[in-house]
Amino acid sequence: MRLSGPILAIDSSTDQAGVGLNGEGAEIALTWNAGRNQTVSVLDQVDRCLALAGVKPADLAGIGVANGPGMFTSLRVGVSLAKGLAFALDLPVVGVSTLAITAEPWLGLEREVIAVVAVGRGRIVWQRFSAAGAELSLPFHGDVRELGAELTGGEPCLMVGDVPAELATEAQIVRTGAGYRRDPLVLASLAAARFERHGPDDLTLLQPAYAHARAGAAAGD
Repeated sequence: MRLSGPILAIDSSTDQAGVGLNGEGAEIALTWNAGRNQTVSVLDQVDRCLALAGVKPADLAGIGVANGPGMFTSLRVGVSLAKGLAFALDLPVVGVSTLAITAEPWLGLEREVIAVVAVGRGRIVWQRFSAAGAELSLPFHGDVRELGAELTGGEPCLMVGDVPAELATEAQIVRTGAGYRRDPLVLASLAAARFERHGPDDLTLLQPAYAHARAGAAAGD
């Protein structure tokens, strides 16, 4: 399924949020620290993004939404907004992994990539990707100590995203996470590829991929 028209990207996975628009000559990306104000700020920024691009909601071809893992409330806001817009405007929508969005800009550099997303209360979720983008592991929900233990003695890799500061001294890590913000245009590009390969998601089945702690661990958000 190839879309003709701009794709709206919505990412409210964590305190760091972003919306973007890509396609048909429109290329806008807005990122900000939403804190706990996603409920208000995400919709406002969607309106701002469309206004800056001179695009009307009726001009949209589809919606891509980051569907986690991430913080419970934050994810729920973004996915609910995407589904509501898709229903109201009769638009196709696809969910894209927040970890895949985090890893994507760093693929192809001949090193394994570990994408990291903060999920609140000191917890993080990480996933390993090959240099070509293949998933080498399932997402793992833990803390900085557990991630550090996993890295001990490993091959050099690129660790990106919400990289804990405690890991900056790990010699085998090329720390690219400082000041990193997920790019909504990366989300839009991955969404377009998913539309083309697999078509849209079923709105009734699209749900956030919450970060679930193992038994005895503190939950995120």
